[in-house]
Amino acid sequence: MYASNVVRPHRVPRLLPLSPGVLPRWSQGEGRVFRVLAEGAAADRELLRGDLLFVRGDTRRDQLGVLVSRGYGRPMLGIRTEKGLRCEPGGVNCSLERWQMSGRLVARARSFRSRPRSGQVLRQIEDVAEYPAGLEAGPWVALELGGAITSDIDHWLSERVTAIEPVSSTRLVAQGPWFYEGCPLLRGGALIAELRDHFGLRASVGVAREVDAAVAALQLAMPSAVIAVEAGCEAAFVEPLLVAPAAQLSLLGGA
Repeated sequence: MYASNVVRPHRVPRLLPLSPGVLPRWSQGEGRVFRVLAEGAAADRELLRGDLLFVRGDTRRDQLGVLVSRGYGRPMLGIRTEKGLRCEPGGVNCSLERWQMSGRLVARARSFRSRPRSGQVLRQIEDVAEYPAGLEAGPWVALELGGAITSDIDHWLSERVTAIEPVSSTRLVAQGPWFYEGCPLLRGGALIAELRDHFGLRASVGVAREVDAAVAALQLAMPSAVIAVEAGCEAAFVEPLLVAPAAQLSLLGGA
């Protein structure tokens, strides 16, 4: 039998729902988080063990979400079609009596406390990051450092991420179209690994098509982690992070 004729089984990622207390800022209302227990691929996304999937709202036609059983059964990725729900990978239709959509996949997170599996991901040309041809301007990348931005760090980052700008003593933002070529999680992880190797700094990365969503993702990311917001989910991702200012208590009891 020729190798090209061998049908390989789908690598179905195993998911585990996490309690709302894991990420309370995200889990307000209808937000949910699932952890990947066993790696696999689904809907053109490669999921590794330990990845977090952020889910919110509901899915429309052709949108990817997480299916949960109405009885016994493990969560799995799925797509809403005109005929109902379809699990991914595999493309098998699911009974609405057995399965329901818990929400749309709006972001993915990955920890990079160790070096990314793919090695060097940022491509360099004469110390300046290369923009692959044909990509639109964007997405936005937000970077939070575990220490103050020194002149050496600023110069080093400017050679790797075009037009990166500091917005606070520890945070920078930039538009980096190459972050959506391939896997934005791996590209962010490569940047985290290089900062650790060169400066001994921890860093977190948020990636989204809109700067506000990238910063909102950054505020949820743990040290040495990347959160990549799915295209079209920017507004849904930002909304649960908005916190109303606390009312000021009166100094006079009857006031």
